[in-house]
Amino acid sequence: MVLAKSVFLKILELLKVTLGKEVKSLVGSIDRRTPAGRSSAS
Repeated sequence: MVLAKSVFLKILELLKVTLGKEVKSLVGSIDRRTPAGRSSAS
């Protein structure tokens, strides 16, 4: 049971990292298109 939980947490962490990269590249592409994107992104 404990092992399954740690494995699940590892997968969740990997998902978070992957999603973070996706969101960053998405925000980056939006930033280049709209001049106001930079101020609202923060």
